Amino acid sequence: MDGRHPWLVTGANGLLGSAVARELSRRGVPLLLHFHQRTGRIQDLLDTFPRLDGDLGAPASRRKLVQTVRRHHAPLGGLVLGASRFQGTPPVDTDPGTVSATVELELTAQLDLVLGLQDLLGGGARIVLFSDTGTALGWPSYPAYLAAKAGVEAAA
Repeated sequence: MDGRHPWLVTGANGLLGSAVARELSRRGVPLLLHFHQRTGRIQDLLDTFPRLDGDLGAPASRRKLVQTVRRHHAPLGGLVLGASRFQGTPPVDTDPGTVSATVELELTAQLDLVLGLQDLLGGGARIVLFSDTGTALGWPSYPAYLAAKAGVEAAA
């Protein structure tokens, strides 16, 4: 594990992202902490590491994140792409944008960041993507979320 170059952790304030960020920090790895909504799970880490804002469900925000990392934080030691929003899929007649918004955040954002930042990864760098056991178990109320996570598995 490269301890000289920072690792970008998206969704660093979530359950998995915060656990990974804490473990990497414990191992002396410099971090770039990305999150969209504050939960307080990593408040103490923000005193040490930079916070990068942005809603990864929005293409313009993803482009801005990639540009910021390229200009100010390259090269990278790794990517931990943990930004996620576990939510059910309502009937299309109640919210037709939910499917595309879910796929945008859970799959498209992950692929955009890997493709946009992969050339900044040095030798020995790692990319960590998260899926969900629901892709094998199937949960009828979460088809968009699980289809996107299955796409992450296929891309890995």
